[in-house]
Amino acid sequence: MLLPTWALHGAIDDVAMTRMLGDHLLIRREALRLEAGEASLEVLRALGELLARHVRFEERELFPSIEEDLDAESLGRLAEAVERAQDAA
Repeated sequence: MLLPTWALHGAIDDVAMTRMLGDHLLIRREALRLEAGEASLEVLRALGELLARHVRFEERELFPSIEEDLDAESLGRLAEAVERAQDAA
């Protein structure tokens, strides 16, 4: 929901978007390894560090940038869509 809304209404930061998507892919890959019982202590430690860096990046850089790009109406629609998705889960 977030990226399509940003793409429609904002000036997409290609570097930030690429980092976010790359991080998400790495996090999901390591989660699959963990589920499969293939994660060593070293892998778990690296995953924890990646998650911490990623959350800080999103909170400090990505989300503020998106909030600056979107107008109040777009942000409101996005918030409503997120709430509906959470309710459906």
